[in-house]
Amino acid sequence: MQSQPIRPTSFRYSNTLAALRLPALFLLSLAIGCLASR
Repeated sequence: MQSQPIRPTSFRYSNTLAALRLPALFLLSLAIGCLASR
């Protein structure tokens, strides 16, 4: 049985999403910290 091949575009898309998730969370926590410290 042969499973359907992984599309490189969707793989790259999920990779970029995973890579962007960390900086986004960092910026979000930073903004929340700045708002809470006021």
